[in-house]
Amino acid sequence: MTPAEAFQAFGLIGTWSVDCRRVASADNPRIAWTALSSGQVVHTVTLDGQTPWLIDTVTDAVILSNDELRFTVARRNGARLTATITMSQGLIQSTRSVAGDGTVLVDRGIEIATGKATMIYERCGMSISRSSQSVTVASLAPTPR
Repeated sequence: MTPAEAFQAFGLIGTWSVDCRRVASADNPRIAWTALSSGQVVHTVTLDGQTPWLIDTVTDAVILSNDELRFTVARRNGARLTATITMSQGLIQSTRSVAGDGTVLVDRGIEIATGKATMIYERCGMSISRSSQSVTVASLAPTPR
């Protein structure tokens, strides 16, 4: 299965944001997953909704379960990163991220450097009520203490 096929089957192709109704910003980035005819996926992050802040190419992807997808990206500087995304009730969160050198950056939805939960994203163009999202946020990652 190509990365594009895995991302399509998992339901990640498209644009995601913490809150699609708000303007894109550092606290509300827009993430776009775009399938290419080559079978790869391009991951683009914008902080203003237009200018790419980060562009990665997904080189490998595997669906681990109905709610987890693991993939590897190649960064423009040659660095590699393997991440796992968890999807629950249509929301996604990075729950594990490991740099190419083996450094764990995210574990169980918590950023190692900050101790904070990773952002939770909704698919832009789909309606999800804030009350249901609050329930989902609690189910995806525990609040750090």
